[in-house]
Formats: sequence, structure tokens, C-alpha cells
Amino acid sequence: MFVGCPADGFANAGRTFPLVGLRRVEFRRSSLGEVTATTDDGVLTLGLPHPWVSSHHADLELDGTAELVDLDSRNGTLVEGDMVERAVLASGDVFEVGRCFFALRETKAPMYEPSAVLDPVAHPDYAASMHALGRLAPTRVPILLIGDTGTGKSALARQIHRSTGRGGPFVPVNMMARSVEPHLLGEGSGLLSQARGGTLFLDDVGALSLDEQGRLLSALLGFMQSDSDALVLPPEGIRVISAASSDLHRRAAEATFRPDLYARLAGYECRIPPLCERPEDLGLLVRSIFASAGAGEQRIKVDVFRTMLGQAWPFNVRELSNCLSAASALCEEGAPITAAIWREVQWPNAGVPAAPRLASVRETIIRELAAHRGDKAAAAQSLGCDLEDIERWLSRFDLVPEHFAS
Repeated sequence: MFVGCPADGFANAGRTFPLVGLRRVEFRRSSLGEVTATTDDGVLTLGLPHPWVSSHHADLELDGTAELVDLDSRNGTLVEGDMVERAVLASGDVFEVGRCFFALRETKAPMYEPSAVLDPVAHPDYAASMHALGRLAPTRVPILLIGDTGTGKSALARQIHRSTGRGGPFVPVNMMARSVEPHLLGEGSGLLSQARGGTLFLDDVGALSLDEQGRLLSALLGFMQSDSDALVLPPEGIRVISAASSDLHRRAAEATFRPDLYARLAGYECRIPPLCERPEDLGLLVRSIFASAGAGEQRIKVDVFRTMLGQAWPFNVRELSNCLSAASALCEEGAPITAAIWREVQWPNAGVPAAPRLASVRETIIRELAAHRGDKAAAAQSLGCDLEDIERWLSRFDLVPEHFAS
């Protein structure tokens, strides 16, 4: 898979080159001004239109293993940031040919064209899930999104809602910040009624107590039984999308999450991989983030992109987006993001807990904010920490205290 080239703004990021039936891949310089791919007699030739690529730069030999061989290239061939003459690649390895980055991925997932309605991804398993979500978007099948903090569950839920083509509202509710009472969800002015013709997004549903899970299930059952049974959403129908950071399927088996509620929410379950597990998506994400910010011409130095590929990204896409936005703002007009600027915008992730503990920290902060109606100082006092610590976590978890005021 082509992770992309920083020099051209990752224009070809996400292109996939299946290797089944091939015996060799040749990496050569192209004079055509675009990336070319031709296959002849089991040999795939990739033409790369960049001056850092030698006329015949490297070969990837495919004979039971995938062995990358540098052919005395002028600028060398790198694997995971290290210069090599010859190296056997493993699934997930990122290698560099003349400042063009590629990722090797062994997968049994089918190859799909990028979704026309959802953000394109290159990671094959996640791409298969995105294809399924695109097909499911106009139906009433409930969707459950599972992923670590910052992986983009809320943004994906909004994309699914927009892709239905219906004019109803997107009604998000953080289940940790709201008490699950009949008036919150039920008929009349409840959230289920507000979401008619649109989408109800139940975020952090995994944090509910068993009693709250029961009340949520009762509200959903009572509302959906009065709704149409059609698979395709009627104009007044409601789509329910839920999100959690823990494995609800496992928790249902362990009886820490109600199996009947899980069955109601998980018509289709999409697991979002953490950013560190999908390096092939990094070029696509950089291009998308810059485009969304109106900075499509912004460039990144190649050494900065090498650093990005090696980062752990505990806060996932949210961290990437914030760092890129800050770095872009610090650049002079027309200048690329340099290593010095990148060091300046890095989040200090030393001591950041692993993903399960990170989810627990987020749940604790949300519960304290809810208990103190968004008062940061009161939450900090209750937790026995400094206000600055609370503000730092609010930024990293993308939490707005005012949302907890009512």
C-alpha cells in the first residue's frame, strides 16, 4: 500500500497494489509526472515521479517471503526508518523508496474501492468495515462503534448520519454525563423523540451501570416497538448509533454488560483500530486533516513524517489532528513543517497510561464533571489534583465543561 510522499502532499496515499500471483515488485523512477503501475510476467513495476528515486531503485522479491533489496540507489532504501541493503519484511512494516513510503500488509480481507460517503482508509480490515458501514448507512440496522479514545467514533457517527441523505437531526448524548431517566429518552420531549427522522448517538454507552443499562433497554424497546419494522428507515424512523471504548461483546459474555442491550445495539459492530496499528492510513489522514482545515497546500518535511510513523499516538487521530493544526499555524506561509516545529507541538505523552487505563481516566473525569455540573475547579478538588491537570485532560479528551452544566 502506498502510504504517500510528503513532497506531493500525499497525493497518491491509499493506493493499493495486490501482490497475489506476483514474483517481484520493481521500484523505478517515472518520467510521466504521476505514479504508474504496470504488470508483466509476474512483475509489478511501480513508476515513482520523484527526483529522489533512482532509475531502478529497489526490488521486492516475493518467494515465500517478502525481501526488499536496495539496488545501489542514490538515496538508499529504508525499513522502519533504518537504511538497509536487504531486509525481509513482516506484515505492517513501513519502507521508504526515494522519500515515497509504502506499507506491506498481509490480509484476508477483500479489497474495496474507497467509500463514496465515508472517509477513505487503507488499513484492509478497517476498510472492509467502512465499506459495510457505507452499505448499512441508509438502513435501520443499529451500529456499535468500538475504539480507544480519540479514534474518531463521534466523527464517524456523524459521517454515517450525513450519508443517509435524510434531513433529520443528529442527536448526540454522552451516557456518562446524563442520568438515564424516562424523561431523558422517552416519548414527548425525550431524546428518542428529538431524533425522529435522524440519528441518536449514544456515546460512552459502555460506562453505564447495569441498572442504567436496563432503563436504556426499556426506553429503546418501548420506542422501537412503536416504530416501523421496515429494514430501510421510514421518514420518521430513528437510527441508533452507539459507541464504547471497551469490548462490549466480551463484557456481555462476562455479565458486566447486559447481553440483551448488547444485542439491541450491535446490529453491526465496527472496531476502529488505534492509529499506531494502521500506519498505512497516516498519509491519508494528514491529507484529510489539512484539507478540512483549508491548508491543502501545507507540506511536511520527510524526516518529520518518519518521526510521525514511529510515534505511539496514545490519543490517536485527535492527537494527530491537534498537532498538525498547531504545526501548520506555526509555519511561515509556504514553508513546510520542520523537525523543530514538530518537536514544539508534540504532546508530552510520557507517563500516559495504556489504552484501558486511559479510558478509565476519561470516565472518571466525565463523572466528576457531571457531578459538579461542569465546574472544573470542583472536579479537580474532588479528584485531589491541580486545575491545570484537569484542563490538560479536557483538551486531550476533547471535553467541553459547559456540556455538563445542565
